[in-house]
Amino acid sequence: MLEIIAAPVELDALIRAVRTDACGAVVTFAGVVRLTSPDDPRPVLRIRYEAYPALALTQMREIAAATRATFGPLEIAIVHRVGELTLGETSIAIAVAAPHRGRAFDASPASTMAAGACHLDYSRSGVFPMAIRGRRREARAGRPR
Repeated sequence: MLEIIAAPVELDALIRAVRTDACGAVVTFAGVVRLTSPDDPRPVLRIRYEAYPALALTQMREIAAATRATFGPLEIAIVHRVGELTLGETSIAIAVAAPHRGRAFDASPASTMAAGACHLDYSRSGVFPMAIRGRRREARAGRPR
């Protein structure tokens, strides 16, 4: 399951997508909209994600293939939401299933970090975020309001 969706992310659906009788462990990650970013203290009111699905899905397939190549046979699901999301809503979810918990735990951070790295280069990932922020509560040192 590698998808770009407009509806809320359902972690149970990701777990069902990766769960097989051969897998004894499933590890999930959910990235959610948070109040602030490390580089901007203004509160986030919501985030709007737009996507170029062909590019985004290509990146997801590459992440899944690289994770499998590194950690062996695994089941991987990645879902990224598009549209307008508010605080606490899940924007990206990843599920990894493996025969043993060690491999599932090892592979999950690798796929999560790869997805995060793609997020940093939005022109490569095909998913484009725009934070809608509130007013600053106070001016940052040396920067005008």
